[in-house]
Amino acid sequence: MKNINPKPILTLLFIVLFQAAFAQTFNKTKLDNKQSILNDKVFLYFPSEAKNEPREANIMAADYNINEETRIVLDIDKKKLVVFAQELYLLADDNFFAEISEDKTSSSVQWKILTKTNELQSILATPTSIDESKEVALINTLLVKTKDNAIFRIDAYINADAYSTKSEFIQLSERIFQTLANGTRKNELSAREETFNILDSEKKLQVALPENYSITVDKKYGFQVLNFHKYLDYEDDKWVELTIYLGGHPSYYYGEYGFDEKALKKVEGKFLDKNIQWLSFQDTNRQIYIKEQYIPSNYIFNGLIIHVAMITNKEEILNELTKIVESIQLK
Repeated sequence: MKNINPKPILTLLFIVLFQAAFAQTFNKTKLDNKQSILNDKVFLYFPSEAKNEPREANIMAADYNINEETRIVLDIDKKKLVVFAQELYLLADDNFFAEISEDKTSSSVQWKILTKTNELQSILATPTSIDESKEVALINTLLVKTKDNAIFRIDAYINADAYSTKSEFIQLSERIFQTLANGTRKNELSAREETFNILDSEKKLQVALPENYSITVDKKYGFQVLNFHKYLDYEDDKWVELTIYLGGHPSYYYGEYGFDEKALKKVEGKFLDKNIQWLSFQDTNRQIYIKEQYIPSNYIFNGLIIHVAMITNKEEILNELTKIVESIQLK
C-alpha cells in the first residue's frame, strides 16, 4: 500500500477548521462600538477593536475634513477591514433607491435595500467578485440618503491577508451597515449668510450662499481654505469647484487644467468691494471654464494673499459662482 503524506491533509483540515472558527467568531462579534460618521451625520456600530483612524495628510496640506470623510479601521491579526465614508454633495428624489434596486443591467453588483425609514434610506451594493491580484479590494458599498434627499456613500475594503475569509468580512460589513442610525448634524441647504474668521485675525468674511450650497473650512500652518460645495442632482453632468485660499503661498490652478498664459483673458470684476481683474480661461470643446486671481490683502493683515478660484464645466455656473464671490463682504 502506498504511503500517504498526512501533512497536506492536516493542513487542509486546519484551514477548514480555522475558517469555520473565524466565521463563527464573526457571527458572534458584538457591535457595541458606536462611531460617528461624517461628523455625526449618522452613526454606525462596530466591534470593540475598531478605531477611527483618519487618513494622513501631507505635512504641508490641511488635514482631511471630518465633514467630508471618515475612516474606521478594524485590525484582526494581519487581516484588515477599512470602512471609508465620503460626502458626495449630491441630491436624489424619493424614487432613487427603487430605481437602482430594480436595475438588472449590471451583473457585477448585487443591490439590496438595507434601511428604509422616514429619516434614512440606504441601499447595499455588493460586488459579485473581487480582484485578488490587488492589495486592497472593495467588498461592499452603502449608499445613504438622508431626509433632505442628500446622498453620501460608505465603502468597505479588505486587505490581501483577508481574502481567504472574504465571505466573513462581507457579512461583517453588512452587519455593521445594518446598524445605521440617524445622526445629530443636519445639512443646511437653504439660502443664508455665513461668517468666517480670517485665520487668527479679528476680520471676517461674510458670504451670502444661495440654496443648496455649503462651505467647509480647512486650516493649517498659517493658511486657511474655504471650500464651496454645490449639491447637484445625482444624475447631473455639472461639476463645480470654488475655493478661497487665505495665506502667504497660493498656487494658480489653470496649469493643472492644461491652460497656459496664451489662453488668458482678463475680465473686470470685484472682490471685497475692490476692483480687480480676473484671469479667465475657457475651453468650450473640453467644457472647462476658469476664473481665478491672487489678491494681495495687506490691508487685512501684512503678508496676506487671497487666492480665489472658480472652476466648472458650465458657463452659467461660472456666472453663478462669480455672483457669490463678488458679493462677499469684509467685516
